[in-house]
Amino acid sequence: FQTIFNQAWTLSAVKDFDSEDKDGFFTNTYKAYNCMLVVACSAIIVFDKFLAEFLYAKDFFIAWMYVPWLTIAILFGALSGYIGGLFAAVKDSKIFAKSTVYGAVTNIVLNLIFTPVIGAMGAAIATTVSYMEVWLFRYWHLKKYMFIRINLIRDIFSYVLLIIQSVVLLFDFSNILLYLIELILFLSITVLYLKDIYKMPYCGKVGRIKNMKIGIITWFTGPNYGTNLQAIALQYYLRKEGHEVEIINYEVSSSKSKKEYKSIFKKIAYQPRKYAIKYALNK
Repeated sequence: FQTIFNQAWTLSAVKDFDSEDKDGFFTNTYKAYNCMLVVACSAIIVFDKFLAEFLYAKDFFIAWMYVPWLTIAILFGALSGYIGGLFAAVKDSKIFAKSTVYGAVTNIVLNLIFTPVIGAMGAAIATTVSYMEVWLFRYWHLKKYMFIRINLIRDIFSYVLLIIQSVVLLFDFSNILLYLIELILFLSITVLYLKDIYKMPYCGKVGRIKNMKIGIITWFTGPNYGTNLQAIALQYYLRKEGHEVEIINYEVSSSKSKKEYKSIFKKIAYQPRKYAIKYALNK
């Protein structure tokens, strides 16, 4: 998902880049993306040991210890990729390259320090710290081209809570106490992002994509009435959202579609559909 999103986001950032972010598109997208990643990461940490019992073989069960740290690393990697798309839009590859090199060097150095002491856990922590560094470096230098209006203090506090979740998971508490603490931390993070959750695209119109020209390609004049209804409903909804929408009829050769409506009953039944086709295709 992260790879697909970052590729699509880079294309969108290059096409619609606005240094002033007048309509809040880049800010709202970042907020929604960060909110989704943080809450999902917290939930994964909560159920980490529980899921490990079903997903990992006995010899690999101990891997649950590293999952929280690597999950946090993925979070910062995803946010770094988001900001990297903005640097691609302004054609500043130097910042992109520098941040990657600095992160790689930090990862190597910390691995050399931590791994001999705490083993694989050291490698996981080193990876997390290096991705944090890349994100922070890119976010700091992004101010040169665009100011994303986010609650940075709130975000950093939520990241600290994720780290606390990861540390708590390592303590030898009873299952009830452990999951109680983890659940409290998860709910705390959720409360921090309640406003952003409400403002996500599926909860409201904040952060929606700019008005676009959209083509719905389908075999509209085929023999299937369900296809007509689905296409018209989708067209109606997208137009209501302010987009310019056109249904593109993709003709498919079929003996059934070439049959004429000879029966008087078929001709009568065809009339509503004829007007639907005329409406949808603007004919």
